[in-house]
Amino acid sequence: MSSTLRDPAFHSRSRRLSAPAFRGENLRAAGHLLLKEMDVLVARLQRDCADGGYVDVIQLFPQLTIDVFVPLL
Repeated sequence: MSSTLRDPAFHSRSRRLSAPAFRGENLRAAGHLLLKEMDVLVARLQRDCADGGYVDVIQLFPQLTIDVFVPLL
């Protein structure tokens, strides 16, 4: 279980601190960042799969989340 679910006070603080990042105007302003990160991800997938290789996308998503989310804070 996530620490945010076990600790309601921590969860509330986390939501309060991250809420501005998810406001419509902030997401629209960050559109270029989202597109850039998607381009990076697609290029990596194309490179890593070019020879028929296997990519575990589940392992890529946590880093993608950080790359996209942190600049919005």
